[in-house]
Amino acid sequence: MDYKEVKLYYSPSSYYSLKALLALYEKDVPFEEHVVNIQSGEQNQDWFLTINKNGEVPVLKIDGKCITESETIIDVIDETFTSEPNLVPDVKTGYGSDVRDFRKLLHDIPIDLITYGIVCNRNLIHKDGVCEIPAMFSRESAGKKMVFWRNRQTSEETRK
Repeated sequence: MDYKEVKLYYSPSSYYSLKALLALYEKDVPFEEHVVNIQSGEQNQDWFLTINKNGEVPVLKIDGKCITESETIIDVIDETFTSEPNLVPDVKTGYGSDVRDFRKLLHDIPIDLITYGIVCNRNLIHKDGVCEIPAMFSRESAGKKMVFWRNRQTSEETRK
């Protein structure tokens, strides 16, 4: 079947988006990319909410039909584009059952809490309550933090 449009709306910093992106690449599906800037809140704009009312990435659009949720997207890609390799083994087999269970474990990791819980840790928030994300992730600040932690670890080991 010829598809008029295959488009992935995603954010490169999103764990769930990367799962969908990798599935498309693995199946060698030609698609158009649309990067959604979640840091600026683009996922909450009206145009995006019309394709995903929850304002979440990724969204896969095939011939005008929008599919959300990374695990569902992977299944749809595998079922729609029958070229090799198969992304999801038949769950009736032992191997397929193991893969299904592993996918569920991975999907249930609270990645948003891990990511944003670290970023918005109270020890990393500026005195006026704003997360200082850009400063935290600069090479210079990362280098300073690494030196600080190494020195702290060395001091603790010396005390023992």
